[in-house]
Amino acid sequence: MLPEQPAGVPSKFTFLPEELKELGYSTHVVGKWHLGFCNWNYTPTYRGFDSFYGFYNGQDDYYKHTVLGGLDLRDDKEVVKTKDGEYSTYFFTDRIVDIIEKNPLGLPLFLYLPFQNVHEPLQVPKRFEDMYSNVQNENRRIFLGMVSAMDEAIGNVTMAMKKAGLWDNTLLIFTADDDPCSRLVPDNPGSRGRNCRPRYGRRESTGHPGVGPALPTY
Repeated sequence: MLPEQPAGVPSKFTFLPEELKELGYSTHVVGKWHLGFCNWNYTPTYRGFDSFYGFYNGQDDYYKHTVLGGLDLRDDKEVVKTKDGEYSTYFFTDRIVDIIEKNPLGLPLFLYLPFQNVHEPLQVPKRFEDMYSNVQNENRRIFLGMVSAMDEAIGNVTMAMKKAGLWDNTLLIFTADDDPCSRLVPDNPGSRGRNCRPRYGRRESTGHPGVGPALPTY
């Protein structure tokens, strides 16, 4: 789904948070949406979420939070203009921790956390890239740093849930919606799309194994 496409998941399809709200859950999404925004009815707070903090498109600049020259960062429906120059993973994590800390004791909580990492563009704070100074390929070095930045964020979310007394009654589902990018694989230069080794095909094939982003639930 490209930024210019007036598309979205039709409202006739019920999303999981809509069902969970019927059961009394507090529901929140922080991070990437990419399920449509040409109509408000396609956006998160109209699809079962109590709150949304993130971006609508498939990929944005991690620091400028822009796509095709336009700012793509929202707090519910409001455009956020105060995060220019800040790495998205940092403030997404801060928002998630804030939601956990403020969730009333005993209220079941559903968190959908599609972190921007490790989608393109390849961008990460230098301290994470420096962890892999032995890796000569620059793209791969940055990519590895992006994985570590996400690992740190998930660790911080986990600690917040433990401090809030939620962890022992939490189901954590962690998956990925993309496969390896071929240009990050030095022994396979020039291949098209994303190589799905050790499986088969490429990102544009129907056999690619991605299913969905990180999803902690309580």
